[in-house]
Amino acid sequence: MGISFRPFNGESDSGLISRFLVDAKELGGNPHEDPQKDCAAYIEHVAAAQARDPGFAAMMLDDGEVIGFVHCFPVKAKPEVGFLTFDYLVPERRGKGLGAHLMDYAVRTLKTCGCGRIALEVSKNNAMAIAFYRKHGFETVKERDGILVMRKRI
Repeated sequence: MGISFRPFNGESDSGLISRFLVDAKELGGNPHEDPQKDCAAYIEHVAAAQARDPGFAAMMLDDGEVIGFVHCFPVKAKPEVGFLTFDYLVPERRGKGLGAHLMDYAVRTLKTCGCGRIALEVSKNNAMAIAFYRKHGFETVKERDGILVMRKRI
């Protein structure tokens, strides 16, 4: 298996990331009210993160085939904290240990920026994602409006 990462490319990857986002929202039981608008706003958010550093949003490939995506960045107001906005693995590759590569990428990227903690938010309805994050050392620190806020030291 040849796992690698490359920066997100807005021209060629936006459609794929939009599909990933819609799938992830449905898995969490929170489908988009306006998927086109939400996905366009998210792509703008990714572009803003990449303007700071192209490595903050990356496509995960296995022998050249895109199988996942990760988006993380240091929080401007608290640079010691990194935020994992989105990580996604295509359904047919889940449950095979490949998600660890996404987490490793995020941790390496954020450590390089001087972050000592990583935080994320996940729908409390997304049991699969919550189990994945707990397996990788995240703890729930609070819950609000159906969202769990989780974090860990890196």
